[in-house]
Amino acid sequence: MKTHKLLVLLTILSFFLGCSKSDDNNIPLAEANPLRVSNYKVGTNSYNIFYDNDYRPILIEAPNNNLEIEYNSEGLISKHADYEYTYDATGKISTIIDLNPYSSSTDAETITQNYDSSGKLTEIIASTPNSFFANGGEFIQQSNFLYDTTNRLIEIIQISNAANISRFNKFELEYDTNNNINKITELSSENGTDYITGDTRRYIYDNKNNPERLFLELANVNGDFIRFDPIVNNVISTISFAGLGYIPKNNIISTTISDNNSSISQTLDITYDNEYPIIAESEITFNTTNTTILTWSYEGNF
Repeated sequence: MKTHKLLVLLTILSFFLGCSKSDDNNIPLAEANPLRVSNYKVGTNSYNIFYDNDYRPILIEAPNNNLEIEYNSEGLISKHADYEYTYDATGKISTIIDLNPYSSSTDAETITQNYDSSGKLTEIIASTPNSFFANGGEFIQQSNFLYDTTNRLIEIIQISNAANISRFNKFELEYDTNNNINKITELSSENGTDYITGDTRRYIYDNKNNPERLFLELANVNGDFIRFDPIVNNVISTISFAGLGYIPKNNIISTTISDNNSSISQTLDITYDNEYPIIAESEITFNTTNTTILTWSYEGNF
């Protein structure tokens, strides 16, 4: 699944940094009738979310297809849509199998995640045989992660190898005072040394609660970076870049993506109930301005 260079405003399936275990057989200790998102709409597209008796999300009913979520015996997600997951002894994802990768129509993609001794993600290696990106050969993409002294992710370097040709992409991250990512700078290089600046993304947030984190908590997933987008096309709650899905603490109210030639911007006017969004008017400007209404419905106890 690919996104246009300047139109990455709608989220796609993306990467876990990891899942943490809870007590009681590692199944989330859900309170009685916890708050959860039951429906999300983007214009006329409606997404219904269903939960099991332990309040774990198990199905997203989408306009064109249904996305099922399965769990292993320890309460960790084992399958989501076309993705299958295995874990290490600490409950972090070790391997992901993408049964329907965008880079190949016939072979599954194998994604391996490696961590340092403190549990931080240091490397992702994705391999797809018989890829059209590699003229029928193997396509390999390696991502290396760098953190600051407070353990915030500040840089990703991706190395893509196809048909004996390597390409390098770098993503530099900056944060606001609430530790939400407010700037992403993308650079590219043909030799890994001399980089050219491409897109720059800037984000502004509200100070309210991100509803996507409700979903993740009930799915027993911790961390700011995930492997899948639980609420499809959620333009205020997820940022996609470098194959990652970033889930900020708060909701995005302004996005600007620009390069040397053009820019696209999005603003959202959000109405809240009990610190969570219920209605948002989205305006996207790229030559012309398009307006979309987004809504959220909840069930359970606020």
